[in-house]
Amino acid sequence: VQSRKRTQPFWLQAWQLLPMWEEAFSFLGGGQGSQCSLATRAIATCAKITQWGNALQVLEGFDVNALQVNLVHCNAAISACDKGHRWITAFQILTGLDKLQPDIISFNTCMSACKAWHMVLELLAEVNRRNVQMQTITYNAAISSAYAVWCGALMLFARLPGQQLRSSIVSYGAVTRSCDPDGQWKAAVDFM
Repeated sequence: VQSRKRTQPFWLQAWQLLPMWEEAFSFLGGGQGSQCSLATRAIATCAKITQWGNALQVLEGFDVNALQVNLVHCNAAISACDKGHRWITAFQILTGLDKLQPDIISFNTCMSACKAWHMVLELLAEVNRRNVQMQTITYNAAISSAYAVWCGALMLFARLPGQQLRSSIVSYGAVTRSCDPDGQWKAAVDFM
């Protein structure tokens, strides 16, 4: 006679990979709520504590457990990759969204993660192609990723008014940081 060992839900397995998972799990109600909701929280928690690998494990668990992946899950996984400095993985998640349509949060988060200027320009072009409404945050993420590409940062900053977007303190800070490594901070000040 074979004994059946009860296996833990995949989201609980993910929680156990996290520091202090027991406290986090009990805080969420000790299992009350749907697996999908708890898995979403697990991915978001992984993002907050820079455990990008664990976030991806939870995301992969959706397929294995026949749960429906939604855009919130994918955006949280992209955010985890951003915080874990895994911009290529973030880009792969974004470009791998088959049936899901990325929203501005998907693009903004991926741009924040991206460390390759040409990829940021590709993401901006994709936002335009899809007619996704840009936000100041979109440009701030792109400008921030243009670190040390001061002319690119200034070009993006100059586009804000044409997009009916207002610059923010973050926009100014991102332009200044992009100009600083090459000693081009004066160009940023003159431009503003």
